[in-house]
Amino acid sequence: MDPELEQKLKALDAFKDWTNYLLVTTVAALGWTAGKDPTTFTTPCMRTFAVLAFAISIVFAILALALVPHVAEDLQKSAGGTTYPSIYRVHWEHWWVKVRLTNLCLPQHVLFLVGIILYAVGTTFKPPTSWCIFWSTLIGLVAVILLFGNLSRIFR
Repeated sequence: MDPELEQKLKALDAFKDWTNYLLVTTVAALGWTAGKDPTTFTTPCMRTFAVLAFAISIVFAILALALVPHVAEDLQKSAGGTTYPSIYRVHWEHWWVKVRLTNLCLPQHVLFLVGIILYAVGTTFKPPTSWCIFWSTLIGLVAVILLFGNLSRIFR
């Protein structure tokens, strides 16, 4: 087998494993959150939003895992015939949709993090403080991710 193709398939296998681990963790978090006594949450509606965030994250995880075999099948050398694309750049196009792994794993990760933040804030703070802390944490998390994601561009 072509060593470059083997490397891409190993990366795809690692992606599959990570998605599976996060899926199992999200299912556990959903069960934990949904099974909690509603009085555990000092901001009760955050429990509902956390359950929804975890549930939708699970849907995206299942779809991402379903896409893995298609990505493996569709890995082909570029038009010039010299290299294989990244597993994150392979598009699957059927049933009137065109998706790639990042279209599914990004919402999975974001919704999992939102669910964790909702759970932590909802069980700790009372409204309206809880909503201020939730949005501050979410905005701060996005800012940190964008900052660290662009550090190489900043310090060129």
